Amino acid sequence: MVAALVIAALFAGYDWAVWAGLALAIACILVSIFYYNPRIMLERQPGVIDWFEDLVFTGLLFVAAAQLLYLVLGSIQ
Repeated sequence: MVAALVIAALFAGYDWAVWAGLALAIACILVSIFYYNPRIMLERQPGVIDWFEDLVFTGLLFVAAAQLLYLVLGSIQ
């Protein structure tokens, strides 16, 4: 729900939405690294596909965070 609101705000062009999107992306990266991988993934007994999916998802979160960071840095100047 929160992600949908942030995405809608980004599409609407609100100035604060880039900061909110960056915060959300960083929060999701931290949850993926420090909670999902050590707790959920190990309890599921993951296979190769599961680990690959998790790496791709986390990698795409890093891409989204980098793009939002570029937007933030570009708007500061």
